[in-house]
Amino acid sequence: NADRNGVTPKKQRQCNCKNSRCLKLYCECFAAATYCDGCNCVNCHNNVVYDEFRRESMVAILERRPDAFKPKVASSPHGPSDRLVEHNKGCHCKKSTCLKKYCECYQANILCSEKCRCVDCKNYEGSEERKVHFLHHHQPPSIVSIQQAVNVSINSAIGSPASKIKAQNFG
Repeated sequence: NADRNGVTPKKQRQCNCKNSRCLKLYCECFAAATYCDGCNCVNCHNNVVYDEFRRESMVAILERRPDAFKPKVASSPHGPSDRLVEHNKGCHCKKSTCLKKYCECYQANILCSEKCRCVDCKNYEGSEERKVHFLHHHQPPSIVSIQQAVNVSINSAIGSPASKIKAQNFG
């Protein structure tokens, strides 16, 4: 899946909208200001055929919320050499303590900021829970686990040594 530069491309969005015709902000494609393409949606209007309806819907949303189609987390505007990311909106987590993938801050691998409205946040600099969580969930694989994976792959490809001995004895 890697391109010529060795960079894995981002997974294309695919929505599963049923009743919104993909013209609401909870449609991933529409919220990203892209057309649905290969999605599992029903009665989709987020395409070239219904472009007029799509534009009207976008204008109505932008009148209420001018920042509606901006990404929640964006690159820092300080300059091209600055690789920091910052919040445009911030998260609103209530039960995840901001240490689960459905927290947009956690998903973008950034700390929560003052723009977030999260409850019982553990995704901040110096958080012991965050350190423990990342040690547990983001450790590189050990040599033992790599060797075990290699052994499983080899055994499934050529059969386990025990099955070969049985086959020789009864063959």
